[in-house]
This record gives sequence, structure tokens and C-alpha cells, in this order.
Amino acid sequence: MVKLFVVGFPRDMSEISLDQLFSKEAMIRRVTIIRDIQTGISKGYAFVETVDQIGAERAIRALHGTRIGDRTMSVRIAEEKTPQSARVQNVIETNQIKSETEKKIIGKRPRKARKF
Repeated sequence: MVKLFVVGFPRDMSEISLDQLFSKEAMIRRVTIIRDIQTGISKGYAFVETVDQIGAERAIRALHGTRIGDRTMSVRIAEEKTPQSARVQNVIETNQIKSETEKKIIGKRPRKARKF
């Protein structure tokens, strides 16, 4: 399975219409248009899952840059989503580096004066 990221299609286009468009070039497993949770209106991008790499490449060649109405469609292989745990680890490491850098720049903090 290969997941494609698709943007630039008309916001009123349905999953069925996208499926019909892509199925001319590849065997499609699933089409998911990303929609606003509250309104249900398309956010203007979708994920199309193809059965194989060959079909995905054929769909990219055939459909990337295609004009539909007043919009130009962009089609590319979707990037792998970073797992939540990896994102949290990245934030922790970034904060550690930032903290260590601050220590090097500031040095030891002066002690507060004691009251007698």
C-alpha cells in the first residue's frame, strides 16, 4: 500500500469523485478527504491509498499539475507520520539542548541574599 497526499482539488469534490479520478491510473484502496470537524467542509487536501507503488507512481505522473476548475492539483507520496512517542522525545531533547545552552551562557545563578 502506498499513501498519496493530494491538495488543490475543488473543496466541493467528494471522495467518490476523487476515487473515480485516481482509479483511472491505479487500484485504489481508500480515499480520505480531510474535513473541518465542526462544519464538515473540506480543508482542501486528501489522502489516497493505492494498492501498489507502480499505480501510485502512475497516478502522480498523470494527475500532478492537473487543473480542475480554477485549481491545480498537487499529488505526491505522503510523508510518514511521526509516532507520538517520537515527537515527545524530540521535544524533550530540544528542551534539554536549550537548557544546557542557557547554562553555558548564564553560568551559575547568584544566590539570593539572606535575611537575618
